Amino acid sequence: MNKKEVYEVPMENGVYKFKLFQALKNKGITQSRFIREMETSYATMIRYAKGTVQKIDLEMLDRWCSYLNCTFSDLIEYTKK
Repeated sequence: MNKKEVYEVPMENGVYKFKLFQALKNKGITQSRFIREMETSYATMIRYAKGTVQKIDLEMLDRWCSYLNCTFSDLIEYTKK
């Protein structure tokens, strides 16, 4: 069974795409390894992967982008309606 890699969250003026699972897969990094090496919780990772996060932690995303050698938009993308 394939796991969903991109979660879309529609908002009033656009759509957010949360792409952490896709980024991990593209880099060949398991969720367990990511959690361990980033010293984050499973719950935090899932919130950012599935788009249920309420407040964006820019310092954390900066660390994640550095670790994954990617940009913010590789993890969270916004498209205006």
